[in-house]
Amino acid sequence: MSARHVVGVVVGLAAPFAIAAPAMYGVGTSYERLVRYVQTGTASYGSLALIGVAGVLIGLLTGSRISPLAALIPGAVFTGYGAIWIVRPASAVNLIPHLPSTFDRGYQTLGGSGALLLAGIALLASALFPSRWRSTTTGPVGRHSYEYGVPETTPPAFPIPPGPFAPPQGRPLERPDWANPPPGPPPLNAP
Repeated sequence: MSARHVVGVVVGLAAPFAIAAPAMYGVGTSYERLVRYVQTGTASYGSLALIGVAGVLIGLLTGSRISPLAALIPGAVFTGYGAIWIVRPASAVNLIPHLPSTFDRGYQTLGGSGALLLAGIALLASALFPSRWRSTTTGPVGRHSYEYGVPETTPPAFPIPPGPFAPPQGRPLERPDWANPPPGPPPLNAP
């Protein structure tokens, strides 16, 4: 296993907690903050910021070049919890014991609404692309070339045609016959 996959496993094992904690707490407190806003008129955006942090973490895992394992592991965890909410919702309510009430309310809201399943499937789908499993480095580090995959010393396989501003090659262009009128008077039918 390469070093980037080891890092991916470590990130993947920590990611479910790093995503679920702010998401569950943010969703769990958003209802309380909404009730407080309706009663007093004061807005608090802390719960929305926590939900945004969870969304940013999911986005980083789906688009990172660390390793697809960083998205695969939390994707499997969230998909599993989300599937339990669909198959057996009564047993899913008490699946995680001893949660504080705010986290438990957020867990039940995210699981019951299908958000856990949605996040899990998104993370799993992002890990399935074959390009994420390949390494990004193909050659020795520090060597640069203007063309991909071609060393700087190799001549091109075919001659490069000159551009529009290149010096002329071969014989100069001549004017076409219709641009050179014959000497003498113009024909009678000419305007």
